[in-house]
Formats: sequence, C-alpha cells, structure tokens
Amino acid sequence: VELYPLFATVFLCDKVSRGEPRPFQQFVPLSRYLPLADLVDTLSVGLGRDPTKPFHSRLWLMDSSGASTSSRSEKDSLGWMLDLDLTIGDERNMRDAQLAKGENINLVLELKNDSDGTWPRSAKTNNIPVDASESESASGELPLGDGIVGLYNMGNTCYLNSTIQCLSHTPILRDYFTSKAYLRDINTTNPLGHQGRLAQAFALLVHNLWKKHDRHG
Repeated sequence: VELYPLFATVFLCDKVSRGEPRPFQQFVPLSRYLPLADLVDTLSVGLGRDPTKPFHSRLWLMDSSGASTSSRSEKDSLGWMLDLDLTIGDERNMRDAQLAKGENINLVLELKNDSDGTWPRSAKTNNIPVDASESESASGELPLGDGIVGLYNMGNTCYLNSTIQCLSHTPILRDYFTSKAYLRDINTTNPLGHQGRLAQAFALLVHNLWKKHDRHG
C-alpha cells in the first residue's frame, strides 16, 4: 500500500477522436513504483482491448501536468511520450520535475488504428476520414451489447445488485454514462463530495455491463 498515491486524469486518443484527446477517466490510481505498462494494461482491459498485443498503445504526458518542456524538440509538440518500462517517477526525473504529494497528472492513452496500423496523434493533421461503421460518434459512445450480464453476490448484496441492474437498464441513465457526458458535470471542488470518484466507479461498472462480450466458450 502506497502512503501517498498519485492520481492521474486520463484522456483517450483514437481514430474516432481524429487525434484529439477526449475525456476518459478521472482519479486513476498511479503507482510510483510499478512500470507504466501496468497502468496501460489496466486501461486496455477496461476498454475491452487485448493488453498483451505488442505496441498496441502509447502513453503521453500532457504539458498541463506542469512538467518542464525545455528538453523537448519542436517535433515533440504533441507531448512527452512515456517509456512504459519506466515508472512515472523515473520519467519525471528525466525532465527534472519532482512529484508532489497528491499531484494530479494528465495522461493521454493513444490507441493504434487496427485497420491501418497508424497512430492517431501522428496523423491528426492528415484529415483521415472516419468510417461510419467505425464511428462511436464524436461523443465517444461505445458500441453497446445487450447488457445481459450478471453480478456476483458478496454476502447479502443481492438487493444492491438488483438496484444496480435496474439503474443500468434505465436508458437515459445508461446513455449518460456510456457517452461519457457525465464528465462535464463532475464537481471536483465540493468539500462535501468525493471529487467524482463515485461517478467514475459507476461509469466503469456500466461500461463493463454494456460493452460487447464474446459469449463463445
């Protein structure tokens, strides 16, 4: 258990977003001691992607994290691409930037285009068209499955699970979270709230309930 864990705000960059980062997850725990590949694997699993596929994802540190940019060349203006074999502390030390307790770091998870093997951020100035069949729409909505997914009971949680299933199958609420529209409404400054952690956890749960699952086997 880490005494002062870091938290990252993660943006998603793929072909649908045409190379521009869009909100993905907030308050993602980021270890000071594990390699960044561990974080990428966790995020990939949440997206239903194969984390073992080599060179499938890249991770960028955004300038808004407060790190110095003096060591970057002109062509690196997209941000600082991170070495997934290193820890976030090692990466920041390479840039002569210290990690403050409770610091929020902004990262971009970039997904390679499976169709042509290109990276969206590298090609974002080429105006690559997005096929309608691939489009999740600019709002970031995921292709929905049927939502018929069970939940394990942990003791006497059957009533809680029934409530979650009812909420999950309420179309207007489901769409609010699967489209990531809720990210615009999170209040991170209310001292009586939880800075959006509950909403983020529920959004991840709804995503996992409604993403398309392979039912073979």
